Amino acid sequence: KPHHRGAVILSLDESGQEVRLAADYSRDQNLSLCFVGAKDQLRDIHSMVACKIAGVEYEEFVRMRKSPDPEVAQRADRIRHTAKICVFASFYGAMAPKIAESLGIAESEAQGYIDAIYSEFPGLASWKSEVETFATAHGYVDIKGGGRRHLRDSILGDDKWVAQKALRQASNA
Repeated sequence: KPHHRGAVILSLDESGQEVRLAADYSRDQNLSLCFVGAKDQLRDIHSMVACKIAGVEYEEFVRMRKSPDPEVAQRADRIRHTAKICVFASFYGAMAPKIAESLGIAESEAQGYIDAIYSEFPGLASWKSEVETFATAHGYVDIKGGGRRHLRDSILGDDKWVAQKALRQASNA
């Protein structure tokens, strides 16, 4: 019950903030469909990636997850689970070799998930590339709320591993 007349009670769900922030920063239309629109039109990002891997349309994949056949439903859930891990790993800059190692899958399979992510959400790939280009040119990235993350020393340093890490951090700022 609100503490005074006219007040509004607000409930916040902070799960999946990385995905919401990526949608906001990248302005990718498909990614935005996960959060903006009528409830019956919202899409699940992990199922959007998983359906590409399964080679079926989104609606068919959703039906597979709800299948009365436990084998079909479990297979779909496994694909979605792997897609979810790959989505978050790719947001943090993990590449196919690391994802494959972490999941115990072939590197080519991990690359297939990454390709599916960037195929389904092309604005995400463009945005990440733009951020990395900006960080390389200017040595920093701006952070929502007015902050700035300085990366020049790491990007321009002799250690290429540190430079690559800094570029991954640029899109995570």
